[in-house]
Amino acid sequence: MDDVEKSWKEFRGKVRGVIEDHGAPDDLRSFDAWYAEEMRLVMAHNYPAPHVSDVTWSTEVLHVECDDREVVDRMMTAMAEVSHDLKEARAGRSVMSSVVDWNDIHGSVFKQLGEYRAGWVEQLTLALEKVKRLIDEQPDLFGDEHPSIVQIKQKWGGLRVYEGPDCNQAASEEIQWRVDQIEQTCEGCSNSAQRQNFLGFVTTLCSWCYNDALRRRFEGAEESWPDSLRLDIVENYPDLVSPDCASLVPAVGKGWLVMISQALHKLSFSQDFRALDLGTIQISEIRKGRDGKISIGFSRYHDLIQEYADWMEFRCGVTCEECGHVGDIVRTADRSQVLCSHCYCTREKSDG
Repeated sequence: MDDVEKSWKEFRGKVRGVIEDHGAPDDLRSFDAWYAEEMRLVMAHNYPAPHVSDVTWSTEVLHVECDDREVVDRMMTAMAEVSHDLKEARAGRSVMSSVVDWNDIHGSVFKQLGEYRAGWVEQLTLALEKVKRLIDEQPDLFGDEHPSIVQIKQKWGGLRVYEGPDCNQAASEEIQWRVDQIEQTCEGCSNSAQRQNFLGFVTTLCSWCYNDALRRRFEGAEESWPDSLRLDIVENYPDLVSPDCASLVPAVGKGWLVMISQALHKLSFSQDFRALDLGTIQISEIRKGRDGKISIGFSRYHDLIQEYADWMEFRCGVTCEECGHVGDIVRTADRSQVLCSHCYCTREKSDG
């Protein structure tokens, strides 16, 4: 077992143990739902779990003391969202009818997910048709009635399918297993895809649908993505540069600017950084090297910044430098770049 996997198993054991002792079933389900979502990100980006110093439960609220509040805040927000969904679905199951007409599965699913999630519409339709056949062919195992599905939606970049309270357990497990497979594909076209942030929303889109969505988002507007992105470290993070520096714009593709800004924001607001004397860390340049990796120069260096620099290097190494989608290293005779398939093909077409 590697260190990252071990750290997450320890984190899960500590937090889940306290919830089991003091929490309600909904809290366990919401924690497990968040953990499953987080593990997909961990597998993609390989970051360790926070180091937990204390976990307590007081007045029906979970408290986690650790060295990375960002992860815990994300966990608490997601758990609250899932718990709300569970309560909402449970309250509505007694009065809501099924949103799926088993004689028109495609039409029902399309009505719930819409035209911009056509990839998931087609796949979920096929999945529910398979479940329908299993029920018809094996009623002893899957029950003799088609389950009531009270809600279908996208949430936190994942597909949510909620069944009614009387759903056969085998049928429910079959549906959820197929939903898990669908979540690993693009919402728009069924290509392989990873969950990621899109203008503040978590989505699961391939590079082609991601760029189509960007065009729709900025259609008719003066701004466009990523051309509208601007980052001057002197203006945004003046405590990280020399007072004599007038301007410091990273010499990288605009698709990397979000990652750079996130890392510098986290550093500048950390307690360890605030404890340093002003001017202890001074960045002199941020650029992309010929090897395709981000390079950070310093006029004054402190070990504190290294973990943030490592994070930037890793994230930029898997992010398209042109549009911000998940990307891969593309090597040519004279240089290396990180591009998604959309930007790579677009560049090849324009060059050829």
